Amino acid sequence: MPEDYLWDRSGEGDAEEKALEDHLGKYRHIKKPLQPVKPARWFYAFAAALTLGCLLTWRIWPDADSDWTMNGKLVTMNRVISLSEKTEVEVGKIGRVRFEAGSRFRILASSSERQLMELLEGKFDAFIIADPYVFQVQTPPAKLDDLGCAYEVSVDGSGNGKVAVTSGWVRVNAQKQDSLVRQGYEVDLVKGQAPSIPRRTLIASTNDPLQLLHRLWRESNPQKRAEAFDRLASLYPPPAGVNRDRALRGDPRIVSDYWPALDLGPAIKLPRVFYGE
Repeated sequence: MPEDYLWDRSGEGDAEEKALEDHLGKYRHIKKPLQPVKPARWFYAFAAALTLGCLLTWRIWPDADSDWTMNGKLVTMNRVISLSEKTEVEVGKIGRVRFEAGSRFRILASSSERQLMELLEGKFDAFIIADPYVFQVQTPPAKLDDLGCAYEVSVDGSGNGKVAVTSGWVRVNAQKQDSLVRQGYEVDLVKGQAPSIPRRTLIASTNDPLQLLHRLWRESNPQKRAEAFDRLASLYPPPAGVNRDRALRGDPRIVSDYWPALDLGPAIKLPRVFYGE
């Protein structure tokens, strides 16, 4: 029996080999080209449902809790809270805010470096013991930076309001203008306008050093700024380098340079603009 046919099917092979091949041929393995696997319809439905679920979860996932507490419970961030009665809220470990009935507010940031609250409408009084600029309040007309103090804030339905400081200092900023409000002073807030120059809550005075200092750079009329400088200089001799020309220019750095010579109590951390930054 030729053996070549058995190995590589060369040649013709004999009758016995042909018969054996026919008998075993049905068990032969025939290699077929691979066909792409088509996913079943249920797979597409599952994938679509999973995608939709992820999108919905992203949209309705609840906001994180702040470290503020109200009635013994953590206050959720980015949720507008409307109060029907007078309510006290603890601001982490740095103080408290006491809201009047009818107030609406929400917490926008809550960390050891920054606590930011938005007062939409209403009134509160705050008592805060923290580093300057940690506790901040956003209102429709202005933004407030707590410099370590106690104060009251009110905002009406038109977006106008008032800030009155009972201890320490508050920085009030609006329309790229600052008012530095100390204990016993208040400012008016008008939506779309700069905060008013601080005034004493109970006693008015034309010789008030804080008011005169603000007028050195806040008055729009250069002549009025110069008059404010002359008046202030007659009460508190200016340090070297602080002069009438800088008041005429409305130079905000005159605040930080003149501050040590004024009777304004302990130094505070002034905003960068007053250092020319």
